Amino acid sequence: MAERRDEVSWNSLISDYIHNGLFSKAMDLVWFMMQKGQRLDVFTFATVLSASASVATLERVMEIHACGIRACLESDVVVGSTLVDMYSKRGRIDYASKVFRLMPAKNEFSWNSMISGYARHGHGDREVFGDFQRNVQRGSSTRSCHICRSNKYGLIP
Repeated sequence: MAERRDEVSWNSLISDYIHNGLFSKAMDLVWFMMQKGQRLDVFTFATVLSASASVATLERVMEIHACGIRACLESDVVVGSTLVDMYSKRGRIDYASKVFRLMPAKNEFSWNSMISGYARHGHGDREVFGDFQRNVQRGSSTRSCHICRSNKYGLIP
């Protein structure tokens, strides 16, 4: 049987490593994959970003982000939303906010990630949430997220 190394096989291995808690092996595979000239796709990148949000150091997170920039994946709405969430969870709401502002397109998940990030870090002031209210056409989960965060910070009379 011929050896097959395409996006599907790479993504399967990376996802399996992450699912089994072997994040360092997953990252080693990502670096190996890139050394072999295999281009990261949106799925691979979003999977690695999502997993790294909780377990990677900020330095490693920034390395992963740089890989995404080199692969021209940063403008994808899924990748952007995942970056916002990842930086927020690593305590860098300033980076999360910058990524969010630079996203060419935003969806419900992007807004939810940013609202949650601001609230997580105590930035539940009226100005921030007023901006979201003026600029987003929200779905039901964004509305719920916004109401919960607003209530938590005393923004609902």
